[in-house]
Amino acid sequence: SNLGAIYHTQGDYDRAIVAYTSAIARAPDEPFLHRNLGDALRKKGDEPAATKAYDRAIVLGERMLSVNPKDARTMSFVALCDAKLGRFERARRRAAEAMRLTATDGLVLHRAAAIEALADNLAAALDLSERAVSHGASRALIRDDEDFETIRKDPRFIRLTAEKP
Repeated sequence: SNLGAIYHTQGDYDRAIVAYTSAIARAPDEPFLHRNLGDALRKKGDEPAATKAYDRAIVLGERMLSVNPKDARTMSFVALCDAKLGRFERARRRAAEAMRLTATDGLVLHRAAAIEALADNLAAALDLSERAVSHGASRALIRDDEDFETIRKDPRFIRLTAEKP
């Protein structure tokens, strides 16, 4: 999985797909691996395969939520996968529930911001990104997160994600 992430960051999506597929063979019930595979497949332009990977990530995440329905991080993960499939209302409901469970988790807020960025809701994405950073989310991770592509050039986003001394 880590090797896949390195290849993905380098833009070598073919190798990322191979690495993620190999990781899935070893841990087939790990939803994050399926999401990562979906992201690499989407970058390669294979939307049907990406959709299948995101759907599998959602099924596995929902299985985890059936064991612990108050797991805000898993709930926000599933919400983000819904958003990657264009299911924005469903994603927003899940993200709101995750934030209700824990309003101070930087990762939950980061994912909520990513959902709004994917939905092209600039104001909400920026507001949630600010909240995420104020609760410990990494400026660099938000800056480099491909889900924020639609707002990356916004001056407020640039200021927010700039390295602080």
